[in-house]
Amino acid sequence: MANYIFRVQLEATPSGRAALASNLKKIIEAYKHGGSAPTVWGNFVGDGSEVYVDFPLNSLSELDQWAHLAAAVTKVHGDAAGKQILAGFTGAISGTKTTVLSAYEL
Repeated sequence: MANYIFRVQLEATPSGRAALASNLKKIIEAYKHGGSAPTVWGNFVGDGSEVYVDFPLNSLSELDQWAHLAAAVTKVHGDAAGKQILAGFTGAISGTKTTVLSAYEL
């Protein structure tokens, strides 16, 4: 079990949900190719515009070893396709928020 979760919250534009899903799938594929095992969640209640991507971490230093988004995507999908994926992804979101979670001891 991971000691931490790096969570990325994405807010889809009203017209961008399909583009977000399509391009996020390709982005997740790139990170899985690099050895990450992210889990993607959507909000169960509400309008469906929020998507959460959770990356398990054993240590916080793992964040320093990650490839940046653009580098990870272009490495797996190639330069031209990678740029298209990134453009489609950024055009489909209206905002992002990141946080690092750890187990909460009671």
